[in-house]
Amino acid sequence: MSTAVSLADTSEIAGTAAAMIGRCQATGIVVASYRGLIAAAVTLGMQPALRGRAWPTDTTFVTALVDLECDLFSRLTQVNAMIDRLVGDIEWLESQYTGTPETEIYLRRSAVLRAALDVLIPAQTRLNYALGRVMAVPEELGETYAAACAHVRSGRQLPFNGRWITGRTAG
Repeated sequence: MSTAVSLADTSEIAGTAAAMIGRCQATGIVVASYRGLIAAAVTLGMQPALRGRAWPTDTTFVTALVDLECDLFSRLTQVNAMIDRLVGDIEWLESQYTGTPETEIYLRRSAVLRAALDVLIPAQTRLNYALGRVMAVPEELGETYAAACAHVRSGRQLPFNGRWITGRTAG
């Protein structure tokens, strides 16, 4: 049960999302551009930060956004794996119950595992929704950020200090 409660606690991830919102506001990014980040923070149980330090570079922001997405995906994967294990364990325990007093322990253990499921299933829903909303942020920000996030997700790095190929010749 303690593992289920720990996995369902999304306050640290929510705090990260909330802090990122404050940084977006300090940078001057239009709110509509990161509304998915706001939805994720609120869904995970945290109100958006109203103040923060401005993002120093686009690279820093995109990297933080991808890191948040990875954290959400990792937690969701852990929650899904635990739910699958619990469902399997519950099925096995209940198959062992024969209605005799000697097998009552299987029902008691099953009840504890069901309580853990009652904690994890709402967390699974919150994490699924938050992940979807964070994944939508690059498109909300526009084509530039969508392309940058796709680039980072594929395992590549962004240029240092925004040195993009512009098509202009050096002069």
